[in-house]
Amino acid sequence: VPGGLRQGAAVARRLLRAELEFVPRTPGSFTYLVAVRPCPGETALANNRQTFPLAVRAKPLTVMYIDGVLRWEGKFVRETLAADPDINLISSVRTAHVGADHGSPGLLLAQQLADVDVVIIGDVEANYFSPNEELAALCRWVADGGGLLLTGGYHSFGPRGFHRRDTGATLADVLPVELSAAPDAQIEHPLNIRLTDAGREHPIFQLTGDRLRDTAFIQKLPALSGCSRVAGVKPGAEVLALAADVRVAEGAEDVPILVVQQVGDGRAAVLTVDTTWRWRMVVGGFTGDHSFYERFWGQLVRWLASAPEDAPQRLSAFTQQQRYQPGDEIELGIHLDRDDQEATGRRPVPHAWNVRATAIDERGTASKVPLAELGDGQYRGSLVAAQPGRYELFVRATPVPSSEPAADVTAESRVISVQVERPDPELFNARPDPQWLARVAQLSGGHVVQPDEIAAWARRLPAQPIRKTVQETSGFRGDFLFGGAFLTLMCAEWIARRRSQLV
Repeated sequence: VPGGLRQGAAVARRLLRAELEFVPRTPGSFTYLVAVRPCPGETALANNRQTFPLAVRAKPLTVMYIDGVLRWEGKFVRETLAADPDINLISSVRTAHVGADHGSPGLLLAQQLADVDVVIIGDVEANYFSPNEELAALCRWVADGGGLLLTGGYHSFGPRGFHRRDTGATLADVLPVELSAAPDAQIEHPLNIRLTDAGREHPIFQLTGDRLRDTAFIQKLPALSGCSRVAGVKPGAEVLALAADVRVAEGAEDVPILVVQQVGDGRAAVLTVDTTWRWRMVVGGFTGDHSFYERFWGQLVRWLASAPEDAPQRLSAFTQQQRYQPGDEIELGIHLDRDDQEATGRRPVPHAWNVRATAIDERGTASKVPLAELGDGQYRGSLVAAQPGRYELFVRATPVPSSEPAADVTAESRVISVQVERPDPELFNARPDPQWLARVAQLSGGHVVQPDEIAAWARRLPAQPIRKTVQETSGFRGDFLFGGAFLTLMCAEWIARRRSQLV
C-alpha cells in the first residue's frame, strides 16, 4: 500500500497481505481481476491491478493413491489430499509384508480408472500389479489423458521396481526418466532441492506470483533425506528440480528430483524423493503454516489432471489495435463457437449463451459495453476512450440453463488490455496559468514577470562588478606538442588500417 508524501518526508511503504475467498458457481475457464483502489493523489495506477486465470471443474478431481508400505510420506500426502475440498481421494495402502499377499486386487484395471483423474504410485514393487492387464491399462489410460505420478522408494526404484521389462508391459514407456537398474538405487545422505529455469516458471512451484521470492523460500526449505537414482532423462521431458550439490558419480549431472512430460493426451511425472513430509513437519512445526506443503501437492495434482493444452477455446475476443488516443472509439469483436463437435468428437449440443462485456479503467470504474449480435456467434461492441490510461475489457460467455444441460458446455471468459495514450503535459495546455505561477513564486521567494515587463525588470537589477577570470590550461589540452604527437599517431594508425583493409 503506497504511503503519502507530506512536507518533504520520505515515502513510506507497507506490505499488507489480504486473503479473499469466493465460491465459483459455474464451471469453465475464467480470468479474474484483483484491483486496489488508488490513494488520493496517486498517479501511477497501472500497478494497482493484476489478472490471473482460474479453471473451475464441474466435479472434484478423483485421485487414486496406491502405496506398498506404511510410511510417513504416504501418511501426510493422503492427509493433505483428503483435506482438499476439490479432491476426491481413493487410497489403497498394503499393510501385509512384501510378498505375503496376492498382489493388487485389480486397482488399475480399465474399469477402475474410468472415473479417475490422477494416479499416484508410492513405494511398491512392479510385480504387485498384473503387467499384461493393470500396467498395460494404466499406460493406455495415461496416453488417453490421465495423470500419473511415481514417487521414490526402496521398492518402486529397487531391484523389483518399474525398470524391469521381463514381465511384459511396464510403465517405463510413459515415464519421463530412464529408471536405474543399479543395485544401490538410493542416495542416502541429506539434500536440498534447486529449481531449474523451467521449475521457476512452472505452475507447480508458483507460491506468491513473485518468482524471486518463491525461489528464495524454496532454497530455505529443510533438507530431504535422500532420493532415488535414475539412469537419465528422456528427450522432451522437463526437469523442474534437482538435488543441489549432489551427483550420482564424479563428473555426472545433477540428480533429478522432479521430472515431468507430456504423454499423448496425458501427463506423467517422477518425484525421486519420499521425504517431502519433512517440509510439512519442520516448516509447519516451527511456523504453524502448512500452506507451502499443501499448495505444492495440490498444484502438482492439479497440473497432472490438466490436459496438455487447455480445452479448445470456445470464446475469443479482439480489438482493432492496442493503443488509442483520448476520444477514440474502441471497437470490440467477439467470436463464440456454439458447438464443440470437432474438438470433442461428440454430437454438438445447441445451447443459448449470455455474452457480456465490461470495461474497467485505471481507477477501477466499470462500465458496461453494449453488444450487438451479428449471427453465427459474432458480436460487436464499442466504447469511447474517455480517460487516458490502461483499460481492461472483460468478456464472459455463460450458458443459459437448459432443460437438457450438456456436460461439456462450460462458461469461459477472456480479457484484453488496451492503452489510451496520455497527452504530453507540456503541450496539453500551453497557455500560462497565473495562479500556478504566483504559487511557485511565493514558495520559491521569486516574482512573476510578464513578457512585456522583462526589459524594465532587467533595468531594476542591481549592477554587479565585472570580474575577469583567467583560466590556465594544463594537462593534455594545454600541451601543444603532446596534442600534435597524438594527432600524428591517430593518422598513422588510420592509414595502416586502410592499407590492411580493416576500415
